[in-house]
Amino acid sequence: MSYVIVTDSACNLPRRLVEQYAIRVIPLTLNVDNCELTVKSYRMDELDQLKQLYTKMRRGVRFNTHPLNKERCETVFREVLAHGDDLLYIGFSSTLSDTFATAKFVLHALAAAYPERTIRMVDSLAASLGEGLLVYHAGILQEQGEDLETVYRWLLANRSLVRQWFTVGNLQFLQKSGRDNGRLFWAKLLGQKPILRINERGALVPAKRVRSRKRALDVLVREMGNSIVEPDRQTVFIAHGDCIEDAQYLSRRIRERVHPDECLIHFIDPVVGAHCGPDTIGVFFLGKDIHLGKDIHR
Repeated sequence: MSYVIVTDSACNLPRRLVEQYAIRVIPLTLNVDNCELTVKSYRMDELDQLKQLYTKMRRGVRFNTHPLNKERCETVFREVLAHGDDLLYIGFSSTLSDTFATAKFVLHALAAAYPERTIRMVDSLAASLGEGLLVYHAGILQEQGEDLETVYRWLLANRSLVRQWFTVGNLQFLQKSGRDNGRLFWAKLLGQKPILRINERGALVPAKRVRSRKRALDVLVREMGNSIVEPDRQTVFIAHGDCIEDAQYLSRRIRERVHPDECLIHFIDPVVGAHCGPDTIGVFFLGKDIHLGKDIHR
């Protein structure tokens, strides 16, 4: 039975990967200076819209994010199921957002309307290209002929082993979103740069503090070097909030240190970016103890 992979726009995958693996993406929404914007970041690659949105953030334009729209969510899911396909949904970490809970509620209702269809849901325990990394590997496995249940089991077995490290340019965005804590307060007070990660439960936690931006980037490289598994078989992801020069520096250092098969660089979408701010940069990769299975890295 054929199946379709569905995710949300917080996965931050670039357009070429979304199209290559025929992934359905549910757009999230936010208000920018009291105007609603539907985020289809995977379609903004050539339009320079993401850069323009980050320019507005730097100017202090107000950004407010919204929960996943149930009607839009149901429309995408129903189209897949009505077409006769089974469905695999991979969503934004439930610890950081209500997106997964909303999608789960909608899919439970649709399961009764389409009892002949198989529906599987995976909380990615991830954000941005951490979520995107799982979607990407699901797409690779599907392309290689793996069935829905095999891909579903792989995701559940390996989602907690996705490593997600990042640093931010300005702590005020985390403070406004309610994701600050005492350790970040002291980093701001002392003029330090925080190193953060998303842990195995999908929660944002502070890890370290360093004295400079360059040092923060180098720590991201070091953390990757300490825990990445079989880098020559991996595509590692770098997500950035309109700081391409830093992303390119990070890519060079990663290639020198761990020699991955490929480094992919892409923007952080504005829904995630509204919480972490411009100049956020993160690295995402598969860590030690992960079960790679057959040749899924190319």
